[in-house]
Amino acid sequence: MKSKFRKALSLYQTRGFKALISKGFIKLKEWFSADPDENQIVYKALRRTATTKIMIDVGASTGVTLAPFADAGWLVYAFEPDPGNRAQLHRIFGDYPNVVIDPRAISNAPDKDVPFFSSDVSMGISGLTPFHPSHQETSTVDITTLSEYLSQENIDNVDYLKVDTEGHDLFVLRGFPWSAMKPNVIVCEFDDRKTSHLGYSWKDLASFLERLNYKVLISEWEPIQEYGGSYRWSEVKEFPCELSNSSSWGNIIAVRHERTFRLVVDQF
Repeated sequence: MKSKFRKALSLYQTRGFKALISKGFIKLKEWFSADPDENQIVYKALRRTATTKIMIDVGASTGVTLAPFADAGWLVYAFEPDPGNRAQLHRIFGDYPNVVIDPRAISNAPDKDVPFFSSDVSMGISGLTPFHPSHQETSTVDITTLSEYLSQENIDNVDYLKVDTEGHDLFVLRGFPWSAMKPNVIVCEFDDRKTSHLGYSWKDLASFLERLNYKVLISEWEPIQEYGGSYRWSEVKEFPCELSNSSSWGNIIAVRHERTFRLVVDQF
């Protein structure tokens, strides 16, 4: 363990934060945690089954999720409306010719100058609606839809759609051009504390994807005690199902093809 830590520290000292994130972060998670990394699981599955090698990252934050795909040469479209997160995203991936960084938020209808909320508790919970006492309106953002964006960019197929928008994931999905294409894999977050006041639950999100003929996995994590802290994984199960704890949160993994589905399941 100490030897691996020294290697990571040496990587950081010699090549900087960018190298640590894009080359070493996933490995560090594997060294120090037994919990599964859903994004890494998807990456390993899609290395064997991807066709377009196009990723859409909605709520890209600082780029941890997109890093392995960008380093593998995928074309990545990253949406990050939070100015602080986006500045770091530019610092790390700004010189990648295959990473497109967009400052807009994504939802089910376009709009302009919409209030955006941030928190000094965690940089990971900024979004379009407040759900935590620490949230404050810090900026305004423009909103587009994936249907509009993909049409403008002449993108006709996507291998991986990742959505993490602090409660607006279902709205993002509703704005996708389903009649024109379906991503091979979708990963989105569920957390009823963020979405119940927006009118939907984790089952609504999973059912939406199931109706689109995806096989749906629920990767359940234990209830969050404090945002910005450490989290513990609970279990994965195929939907329809029930949560082990009604207060749990987690990620929904939706997969179109059986081979990719088996590759995902086998890694948990």
